[in-house]
Amino acid sequence: MLDFVNDPVEVLESFKMYHTTAELSSTTDPHLVYNLRSKLDAAGHYDDFEVDRVVDVELDPDAKQSDLIKALEPVQDRLIKRYKAAQAALKVAKDKHDDKATKSAQDELDALVLFKSDLGAYVRLYTFLSQIFDYGNTGIEKRAIFYKRLLPLLEFGREREGIDLSKVVLTHHDLKDRGKRNLQLSTGETPKIDPLTGAGGGSVQDKEKALLKEIIEKVNDLFEGELTDHDKLVYVNNVITHGSLISTTSS
Repeated sequence: MLDFVNDPVEVLESFKMYHTTAELSSTTDPHLVYNLRSKLDAAGHYDDFEVDRVVDVELDPDAKQSDLIKALEPVQDRLIKRYKAAQAALKVAKDKHDDKATKSAQDELDALVLFKSDLGAYVRLYTFLSQIFDYGNTGIEKRAIFYKRLLPLLEFGREREGIDLSKVVLTHHDLKDRGKRNLQLSTGETPKIDPLTGAGGGSVQDKEKALLKEIIEKVNDLFEGELTDHDKLVYVNNVITHGSLISTTSS
């Protein structure tokens, strides 16, 4: 189990930001879309013809799903193969203890993961800004359509290192009342929302690692001696093996 309690001060600050009204601390630059478009185009994973081919199918009321798949498949196939090739190269480089080749393969993987992330950033940014700014540029909208359709097909970038959780079983779940707090939304300073100042400038984060044994021990210590047979949850015995080590909740 995992104990989870929200900090009252953080809860209050988060709710106050959207209480009655929400304000931006400054304006958002509408040209961020152009900058991100240039970055994605420069990656060289598609061309204008491939963008137009997908858009033509998307806007054709008589088009079939198979037509859309056919239009997207060349780009998807190219990216997936490139990612798998980089994965294979990374494994070979590590086995040979070749630091230079390892860095090169890892850089290739990171670049592809960031490319995928930038696709999502572009779709979100365009969806937001196009409601308040007339781009008057079909190329901008075409890419939003193209990226939105391509993104779900790129099944890479979320791989997890293998961990055997077959013997980890969630057996109990306990809710405890930790008291109540009166949070005044109408008093004090109201935080403002920061505007979008950049997009597509991310980097691949190193994974934070910990021994599974240590995690389990810390989690178990939270409720040591406090659980009874009434806290048993038989129907979720396999929940951890089907997902992340997340659980709920003490209020």
